[in-house]
Amino acid sequence: MKHYFLTIWSSIRKAKQTNFFNLIGLSVSFAAFVLLSIYLWNEFTFDQYNKNYKQVYMLEMNSDENGENESTYFLPNPMADYFAENIPELSTLCSFAWGASTYSLEKDGEASVNLATRAVDSTFARMFDLQMKFGDLNTLAQNDGIILSETGAKRLFGNENPVGKTIYANFQSPFVIEGVFFDLPQNSSYHEYDAFCSFPTASWATNWSEYSFNHYYQLPENASLSEVILKMNESQGVKDWKENSTEDFSFSLLPIKEKHFNNQMGSGNLLFTRSLVVVAALLLFMAFVNYLNFAIANAPKQRKAVNVRQVLGETKKHLLFLAISESVIIITLAFIGSIILSSVVTYFWPDIFSYEFHLKNYVWIFALCWILVVLLGAVIAVIPARMNGNMAPARALSGNVPQGQQRNFTGKVLTVLQFGISIFLIIGVLFIEKQVRFFKNYDLGFDKENIVVVDITQSIQEHEDAFVSELEKNGNITDYAFSQFIPGGVGMGWGRDIDGKRVSFKCWPVDERYMNFMGFEIVDGRAFSENLKSDENNFIMNEAALKDFGWETEYLGKQIPGFGFSGTLIGVVKDMKYASLREEVTPLAFWLTETRHNKLSVKISGQNVSNTIAHINNVYSQFEKKRTFNYRFLDEQLNSMYKAEERQAQLISIFCIISIIISVIGVLGLAILLSEYRIKEIGIRKVNGANIGEIIALLNSGFIKSILIASIIACPLGYYAMNKWLENFAYKTTLSWWIFALAGALALGIALLTVSWQSWRAATRNPVEALRYE
Repeated sequence: MKHYFLTIWSSIRKAKQTNFFNLIGLSVSFAAFVLLSIYLWNEFTFDQYNKNYKQVYMLEMNSDENGENESTYFLPNPMADYFAENIPELSTLCSFAWGASTYSLEKDGEASVNLATRAVDSTFARMFDLQMKFGDLNTLAQNDGIILSETGAKRLFGNENPVGKTIYANFQSPFVIEGVFFDLPQNSSYHEYDAFCSFPTASWATNWSEYSFNHYYQLPENASLSEVILKMNESQGVKDWKENSTEDFSFSLLPIKEKHFNNQMGSGNLLFTRSLVVVAALLLFMAFVNYLNFAIANAPKQRKAVNVRQVLGETKKHLLFLAISESVIIITLAFIGSIILSSVVTYFWPDIFSYEFHLKNYVWIFALCWILVVLLGAVIAVIPARMNGNMAPARALSGNVPQGQQRNFTGKVLTVLQFGISIFLIIGVLFIEKQVRFFKNYDLGFDKENIVVVDITQSIQEHEDAFVSELEKNGNITDYAFSQFIPGGVGMGWGRDIDGKRVSFKCWPVDERYMNFMGFEIVDGRAFSENLKSDENNFIMNEAALKDFGWETEYLGKQIPGFGFSGTLIGVVKDMKYASLREEVTPLAFWLTETRHNKLSVKISGQNVSNTIAHINNVYSQFEKKRTFNYRFLDEQLNSMYKAEERQAQLISIFCIISIIISVIGVLGLAILLSEYRIKEIGIRKVNGANIGEIIALLNSGFIKSILIASIIACPLGYYAMNKWLENFAYKTTLSWWIFALAGALALGIALLTVSWQSWRAATRNPVEALRYE
């Protein structure tokens, strides 16, 4: 074994240059492959930490709107109760509502902590398989219960057991802590929540017109999903609802394991995630293409040594063992390097994949990846070993190598594939960046520049006039308006019976100034009166609502039912992009009310911005003593909706750079291979008068052809892939031809820079060295 090890080490040292490049390429690609494997594992097992995940489903209502099927998951609470009471398989129900976000240890206390909270039924802890640190799963049966995550509990109480203690939501409503659960894993839909409290018992929670709840059912293990869905849609209640509605709808159940990739409810992108599976496989493929190219490049240097061993009695079996052992050592060294690279990347960029993960929790993935790459490396090592071992020793020792091996056609084909992959990824990067810029520069139909949005508390709402009067003392504040929501975050869904027809729309509570403040354009009827009392509880709807509801004429003056009141539709506003540009504009109603003024939008001049913000903060602190000042700029808030696309662009950029690095190393290996095989040809050409430029052009011409072929292959594939990706967006950029040209030009420039260096080295060698044995 010592002899074998020394032989292998000697072989590695003899090819320092190629092994150095080999280790770099393999380490980078293995690091990318391992990190992608961890991320993909988390994505495809989202919400599967829950032992009940195969039985938990989300209630879904599908409707046919203008020939298009639309799904909604925000539904009335009584609707879910009906199914739970009438269909035995759906008896285990857990409904979700929104909870408070601010908690204090004392009623009307000074200190507070922000905890993201959802209100849930008492079935939650068991249905979602919580692991309790303190307390048990029998929680939230009372109206004032709350359970905290381990992180949330530490923020309030440190490491002590808080079970039995009381905290106060919004400094007023008492909640008794019934348990503390270990933090949900990162790949959980509810990981971001710090607490879950008892489901609300207020009358609004039992209102059929309140489309604000998500509902989950846990089916028995032996239940048939198709039969349950059939029972739902054939139930008497659903038949009665359909008789009283002109809308065609049906009910279904969404498996919780599919929620993550659901367009409406999930944060994942299935197309992008599947694309990363392909990227991971391609990066690994490219790495081993390089490995094979370098192994073949080294073959001429090893051929005589191998055949001398054969002459001295070494068996082919032992020679093959040596080759595989050398491969295992190189692959293992590269994998160790990939572990170091992975650790560095996750240390300096912990949320590279939108959420943090600790590598120590994925040792088993590292182990599986190492086994995989070692096996692949061992298989590939057989190719050059057989090339050397199968040649007659006399021919190998004479240097008379067959012409077929001198022309490494396979290496050129693999290089075409490598650069084809790089060009494909470059196209992806450029198009995703173009789409993100398209989003940010799109005319949304309202003003978004120089607008500061401030969260308004109850204390300030009680003194609105005095508050804004103090704000206006700063000359840089030019306008203001109150609302419950801001663009990009309109979250109130209403279902109303109007003229005997059930209609659904988003409702946006605003004050009398908001429409003019945002620059919304009235296309029919009138705007809200400046005298709030004269128009209070009236509505303005967008054009999409009229189209969706089939209101072609005589819509002004229609009565819109509210919460214990009926308001009048007084105007129509031009459609604006109040939600994400991924979606078409949906029906919307502006509701004029003096309540629900949770957000204050302040328009500033753009001069002395920091001083203006400081002024708003000072005024805020005069009226609100308990809660911290919280603000953001509207344009930044809107841009943040496209973080997913920006992160996709970042990830594809990273993998694009990695693929280029691997391709450069690969083309360098092929250049070394060709220059080694053509050393005598180059010498003869130089003796016959060829200059350095001609030799470089000769050696580079093959690579130029390879890149052009790679471009021809990659561009149609890139066009198809980008077309599929753009199908995710209602508003999208165009597929520009210059991006395909730029991608090919970049790949060609990178390849020529790399190859020309090796070609220059080969062209400047003394021809005597190549021909001295001839």
